[in-house]
Amino acid sequence: RSFSLMVRLFGNVMSGVFMIGVVLSLAGLLVPIPLMALEMLTGAVQAYIFGALAMVFIGSAISEANQSPKAPNHEVSS
Repeated sequence: RSFSLMVRLFGNVMSGVFMIGVVLSLAGLLVPIPLMALEMLTGAVQAYIFGALAMVFIGSAISEANQSPKAPNHEVSS
């Protein structure tokens, strides 16, 4: 799970960097400024999602580790 989360975050960040690089090389210096602002917003959203998913993954790992095995119930009903 954590490897998948890391690869997804890396892919999202690198795609934004490549997109800004292509637009910068084709259009000039002033055109990519709105894309850079959009990339900053995307980065903030990605950081929030990464933090939320990390908390969920860590919480589920901790809760699974803290669960004690249940003893079998040997009550006899009469």
